[in-house]
Amino acid sequence: MIFYELLSALDPFHPIGYMRSNTEILIYSMLPVETTVFAQPNILYLIKDKSNLSKITISDDTETYNLLALQPISELPSNLSMKKLNLYYIDMPDCCPAVMETISRSIAMDQQVHVIMRTLTNAFFSNRGNQYLLDRAHDLLKSPIFQIGTINEAILCSYDDEELSDLPLLQKIAAHARSRKLTPTDAIISSQLLENDLMESLAKDKKTEIFHTYNHSLEREQLTAVIKVKSIEVGVMTSIASSRQFHELDKQILYRLSLLVGQEMQKKSLYTRNPNELKAQFLNHLITSQTVSDDYIYQMVNLRHLSEIKDKFYLMVIETSDDAVSLDPNVFASLLHQIQPILIHCFYLIRDTEMVLLFNLPKKANIHEMIDAFLAPKLEKYHLIAGISNMYHDLRLTCKHYHQAKKASSLAIEYQDEILNYFSDIAPKELLHFVARQEDLLPFCVPELLDLLQYDKENNTDLVTTLYIYLDTFGKASLSAQMLFIHKNTLLYRISKIKEILHCDLEKGEDIYKLMMSLRILRTLRLYTFPESLKPFIE
Repeated sequence: MIFYELLSALDPFHPIGYMRSNTEILIYSMLPVETTVFAQPNILYLIKDKSNLSKITISDDTETYNLLALQPISELPSNLSMKKLNLYYIDMPDCCPAVMETISRSIAMDQQVHVIMRTLTNAFFSNRGNQYLLDRAHDLLKSPIFQIGTINEAILCSYDDEELSDLPLLQKIAAHARSRKLTPTDAIISSQLLENDLMESLAKDKKTEIFHTYNHSLEREQLTAVIKVKSIEVGVMTSIASSRQFHELDKQILYRLSLLVGQEMQKKSLYTRNPNELKAQFLNHLITSQTVSDDYIYQMVNLRHLSEIKDKFYLMVIETSDDAVSLDPNVFASLLHQIQPILIHCFYLIRDTEMVLLFNLPKKANIHEMIDAFLAPKLEKYHLIAGISNMYHDLRLTCKHYHQAKKASSLAIEYQDEILNYFSDIAPKELLHFVARQEDLLPFCVPELLDLLQYDKENNTDLVTTLYIYLDTFGKASLSAQMLFIHKNTLLYRISKIKEILHCDLEKGEDIYKLMMSLRILRTLRLYTFPESLKPFIE
């Protein structure tokens, strides 16, 4: 057990600290000093007679040694001077048997906690999911409700409904915890557990009585422990007992488990790769939670002074365009140094294979002017690709727009398109991509366009690309010829040949729309690939 935990157990005896070096070290056993002893760290030496202090030999090292005397101590003998000691004494006559029994019981309980924590540690590293961990904790704590609530993860619950069948109070608490109307941080139950109609029909005194009943139950049967990462409180663990009171062992288990959860969370990239953990937690919560409360946003933005909220937001996701396993773990850190000028306009979050940026801009700001020319070369340098969501005004919609940005980057990788991709630009491709998963797109294509493809293949020509460029430049012959690096007369000859094969008028808006849609369909189905050399001119 830990030395300061032992002091807590001995609190009824009022231990007095004569010397204190490190009260967070472990104690494995207890040994009374009656003859000459060569001291070892991690053992508590019990001194019945202060004259026995001179019988202790301590080596010249930097370890901390633990001594508890059952008599007042006025000074140390020379053999203990200049040593690192946790030395306490108890000034109570005839206390030795009771003190030894308390210490023995505490160490025995601590060993039991170690056994339990080994079980929970194995559950953590089993990779069998959070529910498996919660089930093990439920078995050990014998609690029908066990919750872990953190800033960046959903509330996890484990229930045993049979235990709740005869306990309507806890049954209701469990139901509200399931529906997330009750969070683990609610130390006191409020009116959220009671139906509005019922509350309106009750007299004020009766309401107070009902609240007192609910509150008293939770205060008596609820046990909590704070989860910390780098001294920042990131969540709370809660256990609610149904048919028994909590004991000291339960408190030890929950406390040790909160440390273990904190250690596991600290290993995650969210906490190891982001210099500003608070902003990273805030953004991670926004992009992973389907529902975000106004209260949470208010607390994070105003009470913690994260940032001034401006008029509009964009969500950007930056990913590797290569295989994820080949991503250099330091690539995002290197990119951050390159893009410092735009970071003043956003929060950012680095996760395993992606970096997420939340742009917070005033009404007149133009995101294209801010990032397009600046960011694209940096992304190309590190073989990265970015997707950017549509603009939005409500932070509660961040999760939805995160998926927009992810879709923009994933489709760009699939189509081998631009390095910087706006969802608004890539949405038509996404629409075709979605329809293609539901139905065969080829019947929706202008049939004659397939004849044009076949003509190109048989005659080694490039009429489909010529048509694409011509339509994309709104029928401007000179500009199209310049982009294709051919003479204008050559272009006009090709257009006449295209009209002959397609049997259509390239001056009609309806024909132009059908042909452009058909060309997009052919690209979606990979029946036609636009030349790489010409992509910069049209996309």
